[in-house]
Amino acid sequence: MRAGETRCATRHSFGSCGAARRLTADCPLIDPEVIDSIVEFYQKAKVDYAANTVPLETSTFPDGSDVEVFSRSALERAHREAADASDREHVTFYFWRDPARGFATAQFKNNEDWSRYRLTVDYREDLEVVRVIVSELFINSVRPSLSRLIEFLNNRPELTALNSKYYFGQGWNQAGGQG
Repeated sequence: MRAGETRCATRHSFGSCGAARRLTADCPLIDPEVIDSIVEFYQKAKVDYAANTVPLETSTFPDGSDVEVFSRSALERAHREAADASDREHVTFYFWRDPARGFATAQFKNNEDWSRYRLTVDYREDLEVVRVIVSELFINSVRPSLSRLIEFLNNRPELTALNSKYYFGQGWNQAGGQG
């Protein structure tokens, strides 16, 4: 299927697993330890869906460190029930956007609030920031931890200023889809 198709629920493959991790291509600096922590959190919480960056209003992680874990049964249910185009395209919104739907959800929290940082690639300025980070921190192909990336950005205010006009969730319309 092409990425532009709106039936994203059918694109997730579980094989013999009962759960899936969802990572997106616009998050190139994702820390593998964050991924592992959220998977472990999901398993211990015994929920349908767990994430670190949604709901946006309570996220403590930078945009660009997005990890979602959800059960096969939750995805199958969302696929059957979701009628709204934005829910079909952005299928995980269906899990957390309306608590009345009855999905058990949990948000993994960071010890510090780093939500003001952008480590995503949605805009040209984001790409500039990521290029500097990669050129200065990815030495000998070693991926720095998220805390190291934040430390680097704290020491480079001119760099964080490049993409500070953008905010997490910008472009999502009221229905929850991207506009």
